[in-house]
Amino acid sequence: MNSPTEDLKLVDRSAERTCCSRYANNGQIGEEFLTIRVSSCVSFDAAAETLGDASGRACKKAQDRANTLVGK
Repeated sequence: MNSPTEDLKLVDRSAERTCCSRYANNGQIGEEFLTIRVSSCVSFDAAAETLGDASGRACKKAQDRANTLVGK
C-alpha cells in the first residue's frame, strides 16, 4: 500500500488551474429555445504561460463546447 507521501509525488505542484464558463443558445423561439452553460478548466505552468492566456484557452474551450451542444 502506498503512503500518502508517495501518492503526492504524482501531483505536479508547479501546475495551476483556471476555469471559465460560457453560454450559447440555439437561436430558436418558444419551446424550441435552448440555452447551454458549459464550464471548462485548464492546467497551466505559471512559469511558461500567463493566467490571462490560460483563461483565454479555458474560455475558448468552453465556448466551442457550448456552441457544439446547441448545434452552431
